[in-house]
Amino acid sequence: MIVPKNIFIVNKSLSRYLQGDKKNSKKIINSKDWSASREDFKLASLVLNENFSDSYNLMEKIGENGEVKKENYMTWPLFTEIRKKQKFKETFKKVFKEEYSVLEIPK
Repeated sequence: MIVPKNIFIVNKSLSRYLQGDKKNSKKIINSKDWSASREDFKLASLVLNENFSDSYNLMEKIGENGEVKKENYMTWPLFTEIRKKQKFKETFKKVFKEEYSVLEIPK
């Protein structure tokens, strides 16, 4: 099964990204061709490459009932930077028919 390897690649790249090492983050995420992968992995690749314009388009394609759920956009560290963008908030509203708001995670 390929999915666990994909998760490992995304998480390793995300770790570097969140540490501010975007050069190595991109090197890791781009070590694989994501074109035949599931939409959620394609979205991760776009976000980690900071290809936000295509990320918004894919968010719309995935829609409200796709592989990435509303709560995922609100909580996953993958979306930490893109959530700060106004266009993300607009796309979120278009997809889910509600305003984006920060979701508190119980501790």
